Parts: sequence; C-alpha cells; structure tokens
Amino acid sequence: MKIILRSEIEHLGKVGDIVSVKPGYARNYLMPQGLAYLADRGSLKRFEDEKRQLLSAAEREMAKAEALKARLEAGSYVAKVKVGNEGRLYGSVTNHQIADLVHEAGFDIERRNIVLERPVKTLGTHDVHVKLYGSMHAVIKLIVMDMEAEVKAAIEAEIAAIEAAEEAERVARQAARQAAANGEDEDGQDEDN
Repeated sequence: MKIILRSEIEHLGKVGDIVSVKPGYARNYLMPQGLAYLADRGSLKRFEDEKRQLLSAAEREMAKAEALKARLEAGSYVAKVKVGNEGRLYGSVTNHQIADLVHEAGFDIERRNIVLERPVKTLGTHDVHVKLYGSMHAVIKLIVMDMEAEVKAAIEAEIAAIEAAEEAERVARQAARQAAANGEDEDGQDEDN
C-alpha cells in the first residue's frame, strides 16, 4: 500500500516521501496516528496544501532536537550500583535507570528512547545512544560506579576526620602542658628574683 508520510519516521522516510508499507501497518498505526495519508489523488492535493506547514514544523522539531542533543552530550550521568567481590554488577543498568538519571538532570526523555547496544554490566564509562527526533541520536556518557566505594570513601573520610581531630586535641593538650610547665618555670624564676 502506498502512503504519503506526514512526519519523519525512522527506517521509513521523511516528511512528504511516498513509500510502500503493508496495509495493516498503514491502516492500524500510521493513518490513525496522523503520521501518513493514503497516496491517492485527493490526498496528494491535500498534502501539497499542508506540505509547507509540515516541513516548517519538522525543521522546528529538528532545531529543538539539535539544542537538546548539545545539552545532553555536555553532561555525564552517574549510576551507582551494587557490585560483587569480583567487580561485576548485580544485574545490569537498564534503560529505565538511565532515563531516571537523565530526568533527574532536568531532561524529559522517555525510557524507550534510550538505546542500549548491549547490557551495561561493567563499571566504568559507557556510551549510550538516545533517540531524539527521526534519525537524530545523542550519545551520552554513562559512568557506572560502585555504590559501596562511595560509602567506603565516606567512612574513610569520617575516620580520617576523627583521627585528625583526636591528633589536634592531643597536640593542644601537649602544648597546654608545655605552656603550663614553662609558666611554672617562669613563675619560679620570678619568685626567686
């Protein structure tokens, strides 16, 4: 069945393209969603009338997607996960978790737009593709960290702070004893004179 695309559809075509698709796909999805017209004479005339509007709308969407791509790629997103003794993740980082991280950063990205070429099952930095508009993708940096490592680092920092405070207190007591001892000697010398 031949149809005229009203919007850019990945793996199918751009606005205004006349493509052949299976009749069920056209009748059950593309046409009810307003993504395509049946390619007949009446539809061709109707499409010519609204072609400029659709193309300008597509250009605006593409410009928005370009801006979003630049902002998404400027940042990095940190996933803190549980890790076993051998440094392997329990499970994997899913597109749902990545979408939540991106959402926390202030972007409205749906999880179905997160494309994982393979499951993220290791620590480190990973490139993740995000579908934005049509065939445009952003590549974001996902940093997978051990949740326990941060806790261990916080505990070590707290222990170091306590030890530093105890050391400072010990030095202060020692200085006070020395000052007291020096004060008695000076007082003793003053009394002798």
